[in-house]
Amino acid sequence: MMTAAVRTRLLARIGFVLLGGLLGLLIFSAARVRALGGHDHIFTFSEISFFQTFNDGYTLLILALAVIGSLLSILKSYSGFSDVIPGFSKTQRQATSAIDEVAQNALEDAEETIESAYDYAVEAMEQAIDVQEETDEYNAQLDELRDELIAYNQLIDKLERKESDRVNASKHINAKNIDSATDFSKYRIFVDKVMQELEINTPTPDPTDVLSRLDVQRQTALTEVRAAYQAFLNSHKEEDAPHVE
Repeated sequence: MMTAAVRTRLLARIGFVLLGGLLGLLIFSAARVRALGGHDHIFTFSEISFFQTFNDGYTLLILALAVIGSLLSILKSYSGFSDVIPGFSKTQRQATSAIDEVAQNALEDAEETIESAYDYAVEAMEQAIDVQEETDEYNAQLDELRDELIAYNQLIDKLERKESDRVNASKHINAKNIDSATDFSKYRIFVDKVMQELEINTPTPDPTDVLSRLDVQRQTALTEVRAAYQAFLNSHKEEDAPHVE
């Protein structure tokens, strides 16, 4: 069944065809009247042929203006007469074009956002891998530090045992002049406390800053341990005490 919109468009097309034909007939008739000098026998080509109708420059100019004006009138008015609501199709096309343009811009923006997010994610992943590698390296350094501290405490334990043996031997040799035992406990390093302090003082916001600060703390701890060990060696040289097996 033909809808009202389709029927209106069909009637508009028929009307414009009739209008175009009528305008063409009027323009041609005007050209024949000018060529013959009157309106008699304008469709008889015995006196002046069809092509001789257009051999005058002024006639051609008038015909060109008439044809162009008619075409412009038809084209400009067609959309209005062919719409159920005059101007609706044009407005709809403009709105559709605007929507397509907005959608295309939104798509391009989304693609750029996704690309930026992907690049950021890749960069963040690379940084995370670097931080993980540096963290593993630092943990290995902490394990090395723990081993050094444990070895240092074992040395202190050994020196304490030797000092105890020296004092006991001194008691048997000379009970009146007993040398007092050197207190090595003050040189002992509490490994768990040092490691706990390093862990507690570990900031988290900036991985690079964290690693640099942890490295400074590690170097400081190592320096203090080595300084304490050197102080012990300086205060209790081997030649000052008898050698005890």
